[in-house]
Amino acid sequence: MTMYRFAKGTVLGWMLCGVLLSCARGEAPAGSESRLKETAMNGCFADSGVNLGVPADAAFFLAEVDDGMEPLGNRRWAIGPDGTTRFGRNEEPFDSRRLPVEPFNRPFQSEPIAKIPEVELQAFLAWLESSGFFAMPPVVDPPQNLVVKGGVDRWVMARLRDRSACVRLRPGAPGSDELKARLSALVSPRLTPGSRPE
Repeated sequence: MTMYRFAKGTVLGWMLCGVLLSCARGEAPAGSESRLKETAMNGCFADSGVNLGVPADAAFFLAEVDDGMEPLGNRRWAIGPDGTTRFGRNEEPFDSRRLPVEPFNRPFQSEPIAKIPEVELQAFLAWLESSGFFAMPPVVDPPQNLVVKGGVDRWVMARLRDRSACVRLRPGAPGSDELKARLSALVSPRLTPGSRPE
């Protein structure tokens, strides 16, 4: 009986040690890949100094961040490579002293709001590619003759095959509203019952 306890304790100790080493290296323990992992400030928008919480394994990410001081309207969506779609928004109370570095005060909702079929996700990403998204500069401003007051910055990240791009669409930027409309058309028909990504 004593030998059994020793063996059991040793095996559990080695397993725990492996998990701790994996976490220390930034790796997820085996079997924990089912949920999108939020990264603090990954390389995508690191130069901006804004922590958007882009999931490390997202195929597509969109954050809408108010251009002024109205953080309760900030929202974000993340679609994983398997089509799992998560949504996040702020809630009261919000400490405005964290702005603009921390535009979100809540993580993504624990349950997905939709599951996009792979063929539809790939078609959406292909549309982004054909629209020139992967060749856009890191920041896209509105046309010079357009005066914009207020609105939202749309921070967009997409990955397709071996290509990826991270683009900040300023309020009034060309294509920004169309991109949001396309995302809504992709997600809305697939919303799980009770989901309200508003």
